[in-house]
Amino acid sequence: MNKYIYVSFLFSDDFLENIIYLYYSYLRINSKYPFLVLYIDKASQQSLDKLTALGIKHQWIPTNYDSPDNWDVNITSVFNLIEYDKIIYISKNYIFLKNTDFIFDLKGFPFFWEWPLKQAKRIKTFWFCCVPDQTVYQLAQNDYNTIHNSEEELYKLFIKDKIKYSRTIMRYPAFVNCWYYLTKDDLQSFEKEENVQLNLEKILNNKEKILQYKYLYYTMIPKYN
Repeated sequence: MNKYIYVSFLFSDDFLENIIYLYYSYLRINSKYPFLVLYIDKASQQSLDKLTALGIKHQWIPTNYDSPDNWDVNITSVFNLIEYDKIIYISKNYIFLKNTDFIFDLKGFPFFWEWPLKQAKRIKTFWFCCVPDQTVYQLAQNDYNTIHNSEEELYKLFIKDKIKYSRTIMRYPAFVNCWYYLTKDDLQSFEKEENVQLNLEKILNNKEKILQYKYLYYTMIPKYN
């Protein structure tokens, strides 16, 4: 079997609940490929024990730099996972709506989901497709002071020597059916943690809320060209 994998990132204990919901939604889609959570030292042993108890595979990654929100760390770290052929990175803030294994086989893989701003090319960490490459990873390490908190500079870094990453997807109709953004309001409306499955059903059966998200997806993102 191809060495494909889904990867997310646990920055701190504050986002453990998000990771759990993402993982449970992943279980629902019956993917052929595994799911991995990367974490750094800010994640406590208690959180790691919880991941273990739930059967969530997790892997520590070193951080040679300190980032306030670690959006750049969770992007660049996946490029160092050279034991895998292809990676789909999914933000902790999302849940799966359907099986997305087909994305691994799309012509043109890998690509970034680019934030649609005419004035700048930016990478957003909603999700992206990655072919691990230590050259890209090392460039990010070496140029961290330049790219720190700058999505535009990070984008330039990735396409500087790797033309394949110049491809971006602004809008692709099939993708809107793949994920849903789990808001803080959603999380606050949920029952106790023991009811993860029930809470997921609550969201997945709320057709109006999902349609609202899809509407925002289409109206905020210009047509792909």
